[in-house]
Amino acid sequence: MESQESRASGAQGVAEPPLRGLDRGTPPKPPSELVAWARWAWRRLTAMRTAVVLLILLASASVPGSLLPQRGVASDPSAVPIYYREHPDLAP
Repeated sequence: MESQESRASGAQGVAEPPLRGLDRGTPPKPPSELVAWARWAWRRLTAMRTAVVLLILLASASVPGSLLPQRGVASDPSAVPIYYREHPDLAP
């Protein structure tokens, strides 16, 4: 029969499972600084907070375009056929 001390310390004589891909004697190698920066940047770009901030910036940038009057073609309707003749590759 086993004593409580041997049960608490684990089964004796049973081999521990090997660590996956690691040698027990050497600690795992830390990622390079460039990889760490890339992970940090990717996490920031894929965060919901970043998406919300970018959507707010896009919405606020579109406000002047909808409020300020825009110059239309109606001011000079004859300019369109002239442009078509002068730039046949760009007109279509």
